[in-house]
Amino acid sequence: MQEMQEYVETLEKNPHFADGSERLVQILSHPYYGKTILQASPAQFGRDLATTTRPVYGPVVISIPYRACDEIVNKDEMIGKVAIVERSGCVFQEKARRVQQAGAIGMIVIDTEENTKFASGRPPFSMASDKDGKDDIEIPSLFLFRLEGDKLLHAMEKNKETVIAMTSQRVSTNATVGELLKKGRMFNFPTLPQCGLRDGDIVWHSLKYPEIILNLRFNGVNQDSDPRMHQEVVERHVTELKKYLIFGDSDYEFQFYEFFRTVAYGALDLNVDNPKLLSVISAISTLKKDAVPPSVYQRLPGEITRVRCIPRGEHMSCSRISL
Repeated sequence: MQEMQEYVETLEKNPHFADGSERLVQILSHPYYGKTILQASPAQFGRDLATTTRPVYGPVVISIPYRACDEIVNKDEMIGKVAIVERSGCVFQEKARRVQQAGAIGMIVIDTEENTKFASGRPPFSMASDKDGKDDIEIPSLFLFRLEGDKLLHAMEKNKETVIAMTSQRVSTNATVGELLKKGRMFNFPTLPQCGLRDGDIVWHSLKYPEIILNLRFNGVNQDSDPRMHQEVVERHVTELKKYLIFGDSDYEFQFYEFFRTVAYGALDLNVDNPKLLSVISAISTLKKDAVPPSVYQRLPGEITRVRCIPRGEHMSCSRISL
């Protein structure tokens, strides 16, 4: 409500916010090619997409932490990309400042409220600026209500190399498909050197939200593999984790590894129940880490499958996220 009141005041002082132009997030990569267009809301800070005809194009990456209210952990993955963050925890401008400092070229904020959606008939929403701070934001920012945001997250699950446009004018579908047919690709973004999340670390956590990120390396093992291979690759992770994770007592250690096994099997698309919340958070609150041992790189090769777990009622809800 306060954000809405501030926006009305801003409209009275700055009529250009009521220019009537659209703010859009357009998914350009396979299999959408620009056909999926998500209605978005603007920000009262940073670059205004309505003042230029040139969209901001870029691959997308989910910020860690997701709410971007603390130092960005995966800044090496964020350089040259559009950062996806979650509403709440701090003011919008602080989120934008943190992802901008991490190298992002734009920011998309997704609503935390379930089932919210963009409605053209209601009063316009805009992300408020920080009245007590300076506008040092240069990148554009857009806000997606939850239903539109979930569509973007679903696209990212299907394609780890999802590319979007942040724009006030719709990108022609003919143009995106034409580039693909003519050049064999639609975009040519520079390849930047990247390091993993605390290079080699399997577990990252924050008690502030709370939030747990797992970096799993299955090395080709999948749902269709022999069940013995499922167990072997999961227990290999547990063996490596026990080399550098330290818990308050053996009960907390047991609770965490039960949680970890459940999440890992779920990431292999095997049927498992969501782990209980309170025991996991209690265990994580006692967690301390030694240095990541070199054996992690040797014993857990392959591409990373990243899973994010957050509280949903009495359970932890876990889902794969793009790198």
